[in-house]
Amino acid sequence: MRRRILSPPYYLDEDNVEELESLDFVFIEMDSGNCKRVIVDFLRTHSISFIDTGIGIVRTEVSLIGTTRSTLSIRGNTQ
Repeated sequence: MRRRILSPPYYLDEDNVEELESLDFVFIEMDSGNCKRVIVDFLRTHSISFIDTGIGIVRTEVSLIGTTRSTLSIRGNTQ
């Protein structure tokens, strides 16, 4: 299951996002922001499937409150 997983040793942004064009599937785990929007738009435009995951944790006086998020975009179904 973990064959050929690549993680570049640098950040992806609008200057190098086209490096994703040859991939079949992308796993995204990053904070929201302009770079994330650039990556997601690129993947959708090029019909590349991806999953985006994230967590949020809030500390209260007596506990932690957590949320999880996952978004799947499959080639041909990006609406």
